[in-house]
Amino acid sequence: DQATFLTGNRKQNFILNLNSAWSAVNFRRGVPYKINLALSTSLGTGISWTEFVIPVPPSSGFCSVKPNSGLWSSTQFSIGCVDWTAENLPLSYAYSGSLAAI
Repeated sequence: DQATFLTGNRKQNFILNLNSAWSAVNFRRGVPYKINLALSTSLGTGISWTEFVIPVPPSSGFCSVKPNSGLWSSTQFSIGCVDWTAENLPLSYAYSGSLAAI
């Protein structure tokens, strides 16, 4: 399937919002896509393209924090994540914390 998007003569950027309803229906994760770009003027036409794959997110794993409560200044927390599967390895992990409203 093909779709054509005209940007007009004043726009320099083409933005493909992968979170839009159109994209959700028309793009699948893990499938390669190619975008062809053509610029036309009275002097001629220039053509370029780019290829990309929308990554498949990691799945099937879980993370845990022990203990599940404590004082930030004195409690040593242990964070563990196991059983994740992914196409692109190695995975990297990030964590953050916040104060709970009392």
